[in-house]
Amino acid sequence: MKKIITIALLFISHYSNAQFDGSWYTFRIEDISFNTIAKDKLITGRIVNYNSNKEYIASADTLNIKKQIIKNDSILYLITNPEIDNSIYNSKKNQIIKFVYHKNSNTLSTFFFNTLNKFQELQSNTENLEIKDIEKFISEDNSNISYLTYYRKETINTYISYTKLIEQPTDKIIKLYENLSLIYLALHSKTEKEMFPYFLLKGMSKSVIQVPAYLELKVSPLVSRENYDEILIREKFINNKSVIDALEKFQNAMR
Repeated sequence: MKKIITIALLFISHYSNAQFDGSWYTFRIEDISFNTIAKDKLITGRIVNYNSNKEYIASADTLNIKKQIIKNDSILYLITNPEIDNSIYNSKKNQIIKFVYHKNSNTLSTFFFNTLNKFQELQSNTENLEIKDIEKFISEDNSNISYLTYYRKETINTYISYTKLIEQPTDKIIKLYENLSLIYLALHSKTEKEMFPYFLLKGMSKSVIQVPAYLELKVSPLVSRENYDEILIREKFINNKSVIDALEKFQNAMR
């Protein structure tokens, strides 16, 4: 009987993890970032020229997964550590990464800043952080604000197949810039503490802010690093006052 229960638990554990396993992708301005979740490794990286014959991985980092904990079926916590040699394992270098799976949209939310911040506080205030301490932390964690959404490859391919902004009709270009202006104006009202997670995201912050607005209007969300798209829009619609006004309002809102 005990053996049957053990096998059942192993099966349930494997089944629960299956929805998280494999590669997940998101937008990093003009590039694609990815997370690959394996049994004992988490690989993160950036892909340049995605889905073309010039595609290559520009950077990749591998973290060792020391512990995987599933909470409420759809929440995965990974305890990772960069150390390869367990003989020099340092628990102070542990990181916690929280993933939330959304079945309806087949997406993965991550970068829960409050979870990261509180875990760092726990590490700082605990002399020898043990698994039981981490499990208690996870049981009490209720952060629900995520800054990054990752997609499966087929979803990413659908999104980048949308028509580019420069090729969109004027009314959609104007609408996009109006929506983006409202987003940036709302960000200006945030406190320094509220803006700090965007600072930590660095090169991904622009995509985090802008991509949802692009996807809402079904516009290809890969945007140029140097605002080259905006230069092209200005050149193409130089005689269209409505487009230029919307563009300038957006650029002013970004400052």
